[in-house]
Amino acid sequence: MTDAATGQFCMLEDYALVRVQGADAADFLQAQLINDLSALSPDRHQLSGWCNPKGRLLAVLRVFRDRERWFLRLPTELLAPTLQRLRMFVLRARVELQPLEGRWSGMALWGPAAADGLRAAGLPAPAGTDTAVWHQETAVLQVPGRRFELWGPADALRAVADACAAAGFGAAPRTAWELEEIRAGLPEVYAATREQFVPQTLNMDLIGALSFTKGCYPGQEIVARTRYLGKLKRRMYRLRATASATQAGATIYRPERSGTDPAGTVVRWAPAEEGIVELLASLRVEDAEAGGLRLADPAGPALERLPLPYAVTVEQDPTGHS
Repeated sequence: MTDAATGQFCMLEDYALVRVQGADAADFLQAQLINDLSALSPDRHQLSGWCNPKGRLLAVLRVFRDRERWFLRLPTELLAPTLQRLRMFVLRARVELQPLEGRWSGMALWGPAAADGLRAAGLPAPAGTDTAVWHQETAVLQVPGRRFELWGPADALRAVADACAAAGFGAAPRTAWELEEIRAGLPEVYAATREQFVPQTLNMDLIGALSFTKGCYPGQEIVARTRYLGKLKRRMYRLRATASATQAGATIYRPERSGTDPAGTVVRWAPAEEGIVELLASLRVEDAEAGGLRLADPAGPALERLPLPYAVTVEQDPTGHS
């Protein structure tokens, strides 16, 4: 019998891994991604991103590693275009990029007793947010909110899921984890929003997912220039609406200013309860502060702002400290 007070788990079937290995793997990734990998050890992981030359995000990536291999976690729908484009930059570098779709799988585990669920499956629990532990071929990552992502061979994770179920954890729908990610204020890029967002407009500088001191990467000049402007015009906010559904890339309006001029874009969303959705949206700061926002149509459902677990600031430090 499951107990909601214990915790929940779900499989991350709509996410995939890219394995990056070879003598030049670390240097290759450091030259491509927006966060600093130089100090990332096997007991840590980080959120990062990959931009086009215009500084627009092609993907948001969770990056982790063991001693020899690096792993990039991203939505499955972005796996093929991301691999195709990344391989264009390999050139003569000693790097191998391999999708692990179907061979490895992902699982999420959360709730008050989530660490107990890991122990029931014979797995160690990471020590804190953004830490990682390995048990044989399975990586356990603690993400914000004392929640866990697990990545490993598919049969190993099936055994973990069985152990969690036997320990009283409930099998949750995938949308329940999406809601947890939204409440943690973590951004995502999907096929519908690829190449739409500069990293700061998804708060990536506020959550340790963007470095201004690491050196060059595609789009770095644009991202840095946005910082030196001093004050951002767009940030990511958490909202809710009385609606049955929406979609990433949906438009948000503030009719009081101009009914046809968009105020922002839905980044990710999930059902919160019957007839209610929660979402993250990249919005013009002035519109977010003014309120009166509407979802998908100037006459669409009204949006209410909700708190995030971190402060959303618009002033930026032009000295380059991250």
